[in-house]
Amino acid sequence: GRDSLMSCVEGLASSRPDVEDTEEGEMNEEEYIGLMRYLEEAVVAELRKQEQEIIAQELCDQERAEIDALAASHEEGPKVTCPVCMRNTLHMNQNVVFCACGMRLSCQTEQVSLLQLESILLERFAAHASSGCVNQPVCSIQTVPGGVDMLMMACHGCEFMDIVI
Repeated sequence: GRDSLMSCVEGLASSRPDVEDTEEGEMNEEEYIGLMRYLEEAVVAELRKQEQEIIAQELCDQERAEIDALAASHEEGPKVTCPVCMRNTLHMNQNVVFCACGMRLSCQTEQVSLLQLESILLERFAAHASSGCVNQPVCSIQTVPGGVDMLMMACHGCEFMDIVI
């Protein structure tokens, strides 16, 4: 506790040329004030050094996060919203389009990319809107005889129905 603090202070004091070691081990008031200023400056300097290190690390972390995000967005490809749930992003793996909502559509025969699928969906939504209907069509996966899945778009307001893929 206090003894280790005093030995630390005495060690710092002995490293200062302007502080004389008296036989009683006591410092005069001027030496004490000088030592306290020296200690305060040393503590402040150390704190500033630590703050600069923290800021430098934070900047490095931010740069790394930005690079990782850029790389991830490049790897992930386009962000196409699922036409079934209208919330999640579609993903594609081995010509299968899928969503976290459970929607799964094999595009083996059509060889459609996510960008092409998005373009087709936008065309179909635009075709429906141009008919004058104000209702929002919904999409679903329908399995036809033979086990082939199709992405269908239908509007319950105007009886619009279309095969997207």
